[in-house]
Amino acid sequence: MTSLVSIVMPCHDVVDFVAEAVTSAARQTWPRLELVAIDDGSTDGTGELLERLAGSWTGPQRRMIVHRQAQSGAAAARNAGLDRASGDLICFLDSDDRLDAQMVERVSNVLADDRDLVLASGLWRYVDAQGHPTGIVSDAPHLRHDARSLVVEGPLHSATGVIVRADAAREAGQFDTGLSGCIDLDWFVRVVAGRGKAAAIVPEPLADYRKRDGQITANWARMEANWTRVLQKMDLMGEGLDADELRRAKARNQIYWATLAYQAGDYAATRRLVAQSWRLDPKAASRDRLARIRTLAALASLLPGPLHETLRRRVASRQ
Repeated sequence: MTSLVSIVMPCHDVVDFVAEAVTSAARQTWPRLELVAIDDGSTDGTGELLERLAGSWTGPQRRMIVHRQAQSGAAAARNAGLDRASGDLICFLDSDDRLDAQMVERVSNVLADDRDLVLASGLWRYVDAQGHPTGIVSDAPHLRHDARSLVVEGPLHSATGVIVRADAAREAGQFDTGLSGCIDLDWFVRVVAGRGKAAAIVPEPLADYRKRDGQITANWARMEANWTRVLQKMDLMGEGLDADELRRAKARNQIYWATLAYQAGDYAATRRLVAQSWRLDPKAASRDRLARIRTLAALASLLPGPLHETLRRRVASRQ
């Protein structure tokens, strides 16, 4: 019998985007689906819109659940979704993103074919705030990962489109409400860690990841602090990185943090982070296409004012 897939979608003030997310879930070719939407204290009409959209989820083997709660944060909203999900597989969808129609089918079949896998995902297309493709697609040099390589190589660019076996999700416990960033990475590491199991990447883009103002990933210092906390938790689990893994992981993330600093106008931090990355691992800036784009964005702060401003606007629309 086909497994029931629960799509967990936390929502907060996304009235301009959430209908696209719900529609993309409804268009899935997988027959047995439930969408668990958690309205986390929205004040812009998101909750009311979700309740109207739930009326369109009719038909055999499909339902949409809407739960509304006081604003508690992204981790608490994901936990509320997990508590209400009844599927054999748990799929995540951020409320401003979109899924390809075959995403659940493609990724669920990968899990069905290999019992050693507890988590799987496709790649992501980056789109701008209006949903237009930026031309950037995430990379995945390797298609199979243990807990440590999820941190070292960073193949999971978003929670959207990630599917986890429900039993592994229960064993991993709740999302950490003490984190204000890297919430998904921390949980995915715990899903895979210590089981002799693995995560897989399907090497094709199966979801759209929207870049827009106001995302929690926009503050580079906060992301660095939370990433460091994830590493500390891995040490306590016995999954700590060795010296070489830590060097490569930090170098890759410093390129990412540099672009966040650049977008925030903190050009001194941008240059410092890029320089630190190069010192740790000169290959970090050229390891994949996205890293190269981010490095060029960081270097743009060295250009003369007018030229830099023109390039900055173009980069902001793509990153």
